[in-house]
Amino acid sequence: MEHLESPIKLSVTWLADLAECVCDRCYWIAYHLPPPLPSQIPSVVRDIDRQTRRAVTASLQRHGRLPDWHPVVGDVKSVVPDARLRPRQFQLLDEGNGVLLRGRPDVVFELADGSYHIVDYKATRPPHSGPPPKRYRIQLNAYALVAEAVGLKPVSGLSLVFLQAGPLLQARKAPYAALRFDAQRHDVALNPARWVQPLLRRASRVLRQRRPPAPHPECTDCRELKRWARHLLSTR
Repeated sequence: MEHLESPIKLSVTWLADLAECVCDRCYWIAYHLPPPLPSQIPSVVRDIDRQTRRAVTASLQRHGRLPDWHPVVGDVKSVVPDARLRPRQFQLLDEGNGVLLRGRPDVVFELADGSYHIVDYKATRPPHSGPPPKRYRIQLNAYALVAEAVGLKPVSGLSLVFLQAGPLLQARKAPYAALRFDAQRHDVALNPARWVQPLLRRASRVLRQRRPPAPHPECTDCRELKRWARHLLSTR
């Protein structure tokens, strides 16, 4: 476990997870004692994100504009290079809470007015009504906070672009098929003080404890873990 003087290293995704976790004990255990399991994100989702970034970057470099399928996000001038968005460069040390926040946004556009617009692509259906899920809003606002800390400022806008799978297009000659995606953009309000700062304070308070916090009284996961531990000890 880290010393109190060391910063808590936290990804943007982990920060968003905290917003949906009512039990501090579960969050502490997941952070300090993570199970040795493979990633829960299907590789095809990572492939879609990577190919989407490549297509957007290539269109801007070759034609000076976004691809025709891409929703409008303002007067885009260029895309911030990948080298500036890698987690080792794209990070913020919140000294007040002792948290090192890092992540990797999908795309950051530089607009003609000199400001920046951050886009996160989601290979899933857009919400039918109401605002996007809370965790997505937290992720984008956390990216905005880090972006301005590393010199990509001011951030003027945040967008979610949902890529919903359409019909499978069969090639006539080549032995492959193409999956079509319909892109739909949703604005996300820019307000890191509301969405990010309270979570940084809570993360610091929870994760700096030397022992697991008390479980939430209504946490079914904690009850199941306790039952499992008792069963394991009784069979030894």
